[in-house]
Amino acid sequence: MARSLDFLHWQPQWRAVTNKLQSGLQQGMRLDEAFSFARFSEVIVIHLYVAHHDGNLEEALARSYGTLQKQMQQLNKFKKVTRYPLFLLFSIFMLLLFVKLYVYPSFLNLFTYSAESADLLRFFSGLVNMLLMGSILLAIAAACFFVFQRYIRRNWTAAKKRPYLEKLPLVSRIFRTQTSFQFAIQLGNLLTAGLSFYESLQLLSKQHYHDILQLYCSSLLHQLASGHTLTECLSAYPLLDAQLQNILRTEEDADSQAKDLLMYAEITTSKMEEKMKTVLQLLQPALLCIMALCIIIVYLSLLLPMFQMVHTL
Repeated sequence: MARSLDFLHWQPQWRAVTNKLQSGLQQGMRLDEAFSFARFSEVIVIHLYVAHHDGNLEEALARSYGTLQKQMQQLNKFKKVTRYPLFLLFSIFMLLLFVKLYVYPSFLNLFTYSAESADLLRFFSGLVNMLLMGSILLAIAAACFFVFQRYIRRNWTAAKKRPYLEKLPLVSRIFRTQTSFQFAIQLGNLLTAGLSFYESLQLLSKQHYHDILQLYCSSLLHQLASGHTLTECLSAYPLLDAQLQNILRTEEDADSQAKDLLMYAEITTSKMEEKMKTVLQLLQPALLCIMALCIIIVYLSLLLPMFQMVHTL
């Protein structure tokens, strides 16, 4: 590890990161703590935390690299798919604004002596107003959501977030997938390393990189210590997928359960990739349809009043 960091230190793009990592390690931090100190993604850090206890650092780095690489690929695909349509939508928004502020007033003056054409133009002007206001409100809502979710992530405890994450429809689906994946892959790795189910839960309850996972493991340990069976406890954790709960309920040896958990994590990864592909395939046509609708509205708003006026002459 030290030689690898020294090698990376001589590459300018990695110098600042390796300085932080080396500084953290020299202060006596564990590897996962040093990576967290250097502001690495929690996706990487939680794998290193587990590797500190199961002793398989090379595999942990490979897993975290693979997970992060897939996320970056999906993000790049999302950017490529949305870049051109979003630019066109912004151009259409500016066109609607120009038409509203400069074109419609001139046309209203032109149609002063044609009441039907003026009424038709006012109708389209109101429609354009709705589109403009809707776009502005949508942008404001997106900005507020971004700021609010960052505030929640940084300032709310897991116990405070838990009821909202479990009950809000779309949010619960997203976090159920993420929590189930992390629970399965980390528990599977610890069981593979020879730890018992109880010891694995204890280690996962002490990590600070996935707060909901930490809360679930701590709560589960408390219930098990109170004399409840695992089957009785699992129904209280809706962010753990039903298929994952079935695996945990199965009375198998630790090796078989570990294999089932890791297989479940692989299947979950494949499902997430498929869902992301579906979203990307639908997103671009949806944006293009919105753009086409705006163009048609502008086109009709300019032509129909003129045809109406010519027809009445």
